[in-house]
Amino acid sequence: MKPFEDLLVIDLSHVWAGPTVTRILSDLGADVIKVERPTGPDRVRIAYASNNDTTGDYWNRSPYFNVRQAGKRGITVDFGTEAGKEIFHGLLKDADVLVESFTPRVMASFGFTYAELQQRYPRLIMLSICGYGQTGPHANRAAFGMGMEPASGIASVSGYEGGPPMKSGNTWTDPFSGVHATSALFAALYYRQRSGRGQHIDVAMQEGLAQLLGWYVADYTMNGRLHQGHGSRRPNQIRGIYPCAGEDAWLAISARDDAEWEALCRTTGHPEWLEDARFASFADRTEHHDEIDAALTEWTQTRDKMEAMDTLQRAGVPAGAVLNAREIMSNEQLIARHFFDPLEVQGFATIPIQRYFPTRIDGQGYGAARGAPGLGEHTDEVLREVLGYDDAKLAELREAGVTTGEPQNWISEEARQALIQPLELLEQSGAILGVDHEYRERIAETIEAIRAVPD
Repeated sequence: MKPFEDLLVIDLSHVWAGPTVTRILSDLGADVIKVERPTGPDRVRIAYASNNDTTGDYWNRSPYFNVRQAGKRGITVDFGTEAGKEIFHGLLKDADVLVESFTPRVMASFGFTYAELQQRYPRLIMLSICGYGQTGPHANRAAFGMGMEPASGIASVSGYEGGPPMKSGNTWTDPFSGVHATSALFAALYYRQRSGRGQHIDVAMQEGLAQLLGWYVADYTMNGRLHQGHGSRRPNQIRGIYPCAGEDAWLAISARDDAEWEALCRTTGHPEWLEDARFASFADRTEHHDEIDAALTEWTQTRDKMEAMDTLQRAGVPAGAVLNAREIMSNEQLIARHFFDPLEVQGFATIPIQRYFPTRIDGQGYGAARGAPGLGEHTDEVLREVLGYDDAKLAELREAGVTTGEPQNWISEEARQALIQPLELLEQSGAILGVDHEYRERIAETIEAIRAVPD
């Protein structure tokens, strides 16, 4: 039995932050109903096309969408119509949670503010997650990953010393905010269990991410000091990422105290450093970090990154091989712990999809029950089951365009061609490292390995 098997969640959220919340709930057993507009679905459905193929209903094969929406049921409803609003209220009648990720003015424009909904559904928990929260002068500003890291201050301490601020390689503002919001939702569910009353959860992505500035803010508030990025380095530590044997192979190494420094010196063949006045203290080592880096590079670049990692770890030196997506997918540790579930992507293949709640409780893991829904796949099923609509009513809604329609901006030949990635050009420009033309075979090997491990 999963923890939330009796929980009904209505999911209006798009892209990544909100879907992180509902994917976690779904993995934990909740019945999550993903709601999209028939003609304007979640735009992540076209965030890259599987196998660079935009034929047919390619929007059901988006890798981003399929990972974030696995396990959910999907319906299409136009809330701009009176019939659509009636459906919305019918869904909320027995719902436990409503999740949305719009700017505040969007829900207000439909008459779906929490104040209005609370009067009709006092037990409903509404989770609103957006860039700047539901109040304040910036509440209705649109939020996107490229802008949220700078807005939270994280970019100010990224990059390299003397260089400009830099954004990280992924839009991790979204999943971090989603996990942050999920913890708030758990608290609201516990509160409702004791009080019988729902609550409105207001999550600002800016606020959640700003917490990660940690000691940078503390140092400013207590000492007035401002910091910049230091690349992979950290003051008063030996830390870096070093090239290993092979193509694009890297190893992260860190020596945080004298014991780790001694182990690093002996393991990499430099016991003489322990008597070298240049490296007597961490301040001295920081001053001569470039010389240390050069010597460590000589040691790492002749070694396999996994073997070098094991050698250093056994000696007591923190070290970690840098794994790319292919290596993550085939990683024996992750496979052994059921980090992936073999799930079907409609019209493509069965692929390994990562769990959004990878934690194991009493040895029990929690994965998605099914692949992501096709556009409107469960509309009739949900409206029959939750609202009690019969065939005549469903036909009437389809005829009126309330529950059916095509994503007009995605179906033309021009739109399809525009979404095809120029892979050779991207590779030549450095935008991507390369294309693994045997990736389907590797996926099949991973699926076989997953199925061979008992749960």
